[in-house]
Amino acid sequence: MLKETIDHILEFPATLKVDDLNESVTKHFVVLPILRDLEWHCDNLENLEVFPDKSTESGIVDYALQPDGKSRVFIVVKRWPTGSGSDELYDETALYASQEEVDFVVLTNGKTWNFYLPNLPDIPWETRGFCSIDLDNGAAEAVSDFQKYLSRPHVLDASAREAAEAIVKKPEKPTSQELLRDVRKIIREIEDKSASGDYIFRGEPDCYPKVSSALYRQYEEILMDGSNVEGFQNEMLIAAQEHLPGTTSDFEIPVRRLDAAIEILSKPDRDFETLTELQHYGGKTNLIDFTTDSRVALFFACDGSPGMNGRVIVKKRGDIEELVGNPPREPSKPLNRVIAQKSIFVRPRRGFVEFDQNKDVVEIPANLKKPMLDYLQKYHNISAKTIYNDLHGFIRIQDIHHRAYKELYRGISCTERGEQDKAIQHFNKAIELKPDFAIAYSNSGVTYLRKGEFDKAIQNFDKAIQLKPDYANAYCNRGEAWMHRSEWNKAKADLTVAKDSGVDIIASFHNNYENVADFEEKNGVQVPPDLAAILTRE
Repeated sequence: MLKETIDHILEFPATLKVDDLNESVTKHFVVLPILRDLEWHCDNLENLEVFPDKSTESGIVDYALQPDGKSRVFIVVKRWPTGSGSDELYDETALYASQEEVDFVVLTNGKTWNFYLPNLPDIPWETRGFCSIDLDNGAAEAVSDFQKYLSRPHVLDASAREAAEAIVKKPEKPTSQELLRDVRKIIREIEDKSASGDYIFRGEPDCYPKVSSALYRQYEEILMDGSNVEGFQNEMLIAAQEHLPGTTSDFEIPVRRLDAAIEILSKPDRDFETLTELQHYGGKTNLIDFTTDSRVALFFACDGSPGMNGRVIVKKRGDIEELVGNPPREPSKPLNRVIAQKSIFVRPRRGFVEFDQNKDVVEIPANLKKPMLDYLQKYHNISAKTIYNDLHGFIRIQDIHHRAYKELYRGISCTERGEQDKAIQHFNKAIELKPDFAIAYSNSGVTYLRKGEFDKAIQNFDKAIQLKPDYANAYCNRGEAWMHRSEWNKAKADLTVAKDSGVDIIASFHNNYENVADFEEKNGVQVPPDLAAILTRE
């Protein structure tokens, strides 16, 4: 039955228009039929096991499988894929994954189904995937995996989870020296590829099928029928004429003028300057951002999609011109963010730039994204703060800040409830969203301190202090962590810094211990008199 259902599913997109392939269609004509064939009770209210629109702390999950009243599997559904672009489900699913102790989280657009084990402490999210089903690979293979991991009997008796855990192994964590070596190796690879001429670069956080403009992606299905992306571009420019310099609105109120220098440019130049302005304000244009600085490209390759490999496209300027029919250009009056990002714009006639995967691409493994961002900030002062250095840039990343703080406060709430592993998951998610989040590192350190994992606690306090050198509370907490390692001189140095910065180190110490004698008894150590003195009130 399941094989026939899958065969039927693969035929149905041909009978629908592109606009009809929405999430609701994917749910009702793809996901639910497959779940029914896997013996889940989807329809009868008396024994319903497939609950739509399940509420979590972060939002609504499309389906929760609850065979015994407890959520066992979360399923996040997006529309059936209509083009070659990414569905960008990673962040959303990673967020839901930490909400409840479910066995699996499943991402699907109907055609591809990706399975993850969400609640594995200290294992990076990107390594928790244990199964990926692509219906295009054939119904036989899909049936086998569906039965093994998502059939009702195997979820109920926990054999599905056991099989998944056998696949997901805790990876050997590389040392900081090994990570630094790998980061520098990637930088050298880019330098070697671009050493022979005038190159420009583009960083992307995911390995998309095409390097394309936002306008092309918006109209991709139509363009596949032979339409011209530049036609859409020109129509947009005509519509924008009323907002160009020297025009007024319907109420004769002068609109915001572009730089006066644009007024004297030729029409092609004027159009280009208008497009760069539209791109700056978030408009969809046929321009593709490149940069003349490979380090800026590396930032964009690592800033986002933390569970996915990123990439840097390395193309000779002359080759780009030959491919797209016109040379890459810089605006005559660049805005602050354009200057900071050393942007140069490519306007491809077909809406995308072709590239050779082996010759033109340097891939950034997911586990190196964060170390790369740390390296760029430490040695080149390249970070979100310097890259997005104006108000409009801030607005673009404001949502990321908001989500990071939500994860931080969820982590703090978990810590207060004694749910230390869940707290660390939230802090890690906050750091993934905002790599320079010193407060999240510090709170993660406190949580590890409470768990008795002192080395991990110190690593997190180190990072918090590196990001915020005047972070007095981080010094205080690191001082206590050093005490647990009997590193008395380091403990005294950190506690002294915290005390001199105004932290009541004695009150902080008494949050966990009645006094120094209590600490000594519980940890089987003898605190040196000079250190004991600064932790004792006179």
